[in-house]
Amino acid sequence: MKDKKTLVYQLLCIALLVALICTVLCKKSTSPESTEPTAQQSAQSAPPPSVPTTNGWKKIAPSEITDNSIDLIDNYKGILAMGNKEEHNAMTIGWGTLGVLWGKPIYTVFVSSSRFSYTLLEKYDTFTVTFFNKSHMKDVMYLGHHSGRDGDKIRKTSLHLNYTEAGNPIFDEAFLVIECRKIYAAPFDSAKLLPEQKDFYEKRQIGIHSEYVGEILNVFVKEENRVEK
Repeated sequence: MKDKKTLVYQLLCIALLVALICTVLCKKSTSPESTEPTAQQSAQSAPPPSVPTTNGWKKIAPSEITDNSIDLIDNYKGILAMGNKEEHNAMTIGWGTLGVLWGKPIYTVFVSSSRFSYTLLEKYDTFTVTFFNKSHMKDVMYLGHHSGRDGDKIRKTSLHLNYTEAGNPIFDEAFLVIECRKIYAAPFDSAKLLPEQKDFYEKRQIGIHSEYVGEILNVFVKEENRVEK
């Protein structure tokens, strides 16, 4: 009799264990997939950390740019540069847009086909845009009023040319550098211009502009250069 009770007890324990295992397996198979990102996914989607770089530059994420993009262009202008140590050019720009396109942070520049920079932008896949405080405005404007076809105009300014780790030209005196890779380029369609835009080109007798959309690869700041000297 005792052996029979022991056998029944063992069978009950086995049955309870099987039922528990089935319950756990059912919950696992019917529970929704976790929407929490993995540690690897979080690391990939996180913006690059703000770390010091050489020559006093500090790298920040594009989303950390605190400057108003309209104010940058209107009040500080900018220098668009492209090329490498062997061949490069720089020009002043008064047009530019900072934003997002195709899920990427972008900076778009606009260059007339009559400019020497247009030739190099068509040739190279990357470019930089740099901004300076107003004490450098004479040099900034000089690069806009003179052509690189006539020689190395940068040497005639007090600005010091340097290069990013990727080999793109920047200037030591800037307070903000935006380094970009071209992801789209096309000339304006003259047939779609409004009369006032058509008049703009007719009066100035310049080539129509092309837009160059650049995915922002790196942003560097040097706050000590922002201060007027």
